[in-house]
Amino acid sequence: MRDDQSLFAYEEALAGQILVSPSLIDQDGFEPLLFHDLDLRAIIGAVAAVRNSGRKPDDLLLLDVLRKQGREDLVPRLAGLQRRSPANSGFYIEKLQERRQAGDLRHALAKASEDLDQYDVEAPRVADQLFQDVTAAMRNSTESADSSLTAALPRWGDELNARIMQRKSKTLVEIGTGIRSIDVVTGATHPGEIYII
Repeated sequence: MRDDQSLFAYEEALAGQILVSPSLIDQDGFEPLLFHDLDLRAIIGAVAAVRNSGRKPDDLLLLDVLRKQGREDLVPRLAGLQRRSPANSGFYIEKLQERRQAGDLRHALAKASEDLDQYDVEAPRVADQLFQDVTAAMRNSTESADSSLTAALPRWGDELNARIMQRKSKTLVEIGTGIRSIDVVTGATHPGEIYII
């Protein structure tokens, strides 16, 4: 039970960090499904909607999106979220990813057990499906575990090019470096700006 409480606290902390630094939703490994709290997931969805409209999210714009979605009930929750420094966001994302992977594994095992209880099931087919489900559940952890520069550079270049194209099409305003410690200091980059490190 204590672990569940910690994970829900991590959700709250990460949501507060995203309100301060909305570009965290572009961070490797982040996805709204990391939030079990559906209200927080809706608030993060509003942040993404504002960013996708070409504007920088603030409380008034978020409230407008939530009202349009019929979620005015979330106004007090949004106002009560503690804004936090994004310094530990990677830790929170990692812990929430682990919870999601554990849930996906539990689901895969339960489905395999249920399938095996069927009278006319072929065990090799169930084993094959279980292998595929377990592989899919663990894929995110193995991709993020390889943090070598050689593995990271091509992926980072592809992500950066995709973000530049999104900015050109006006669906994304902010582009970070993808290196959290630098993005915290510099914020998002904009056309015509140059940073010397």
